[in-house]
Amino acid sequence: MGVRVLRQADGEDERSLGALVATEQWRHAAQILKDDRDTTVYRGVDDAGLPIVVKRMVMRSVRRKITSRLGWSRLARQWRGSELLQAAGIATAPCRVLFRDRHIETLVLDWVDGATVAECCAHGGLSVRDEHAITTAIGVQVMAISRAGMFNRDHKASNLVVRLRENYEPGIVLIDTVGIRKGQPSALTMLAKTMIELIGIGAPPRRTLCMRALKAAYPKDTKSAWRAIAGIIYAHGDPAPKISPVSLRQ
Repeated sequence: MGVRVLRQADGEDERSLGALVATEQWRHAAQILKDDRDTTVYRGVDDAGLPIVVKRMVMRSVRRKITSRLGWSRLARQWRGSELLQAAGIATAPCRVLFRDRHIETLVLDWVDGATVAECCAHGGLSVRDEHAITTAIGVQVMAISRAGMFNRDHKASNLVVRLRENYEPGIVLIDTVGIRKGQPSALTMLAKTMIELIGIGAPPRRTLCMRALKAAYPKDTKSAWRAIAGIIYAHGDPAPKISPVSLRQ
């Protein structure tokens, strides 16, 4: 059957990029960022030498095959989430092509340079000014998503990449958009998700930093908002991730 293109970015060669990353030769040369059961994530380069990320999902179950046919697979949802954010002017990793090759669905997207928030917190070494700027940027991004009438069900620190903007102030790029949904905004839940992962990797942010992000995202009654976030974190249970996200992008 070969490569069947499901979605493609404007101006993208609909088959050449898919055919390239579908080969064993490309996968052997690429770096494996994550290998979790039926999903493998690679970092490599396209035919122009530009860095890309490739998410490859094996559809073993009947359910996965049906959701893929209906356009509701995890990778298809990531494509739609990226489109929604870009339409609202919110920074994300652009998707380039989504294709199916027999029982495997693959998403290709641009690589986003920069350390994740999880890496920044785990490795430390940031100045107080940088800590303040990054946490404020996290809050600003959460507010932007909420004001656009959306929320992110998976707003983990490892999905947030810190990049310098033109004014040399840090901005946040969301690199995994599978959890983006339209609907009732939930800024507090998104902030709680970010904190939960940081707690789970042993790098909990100081309360002063949490409050700075909270004030940027939810400048209302911060005291009651903080209590709500604390309740979400407490109800979550064990925050330790199955796979440490800190070394995945190294």
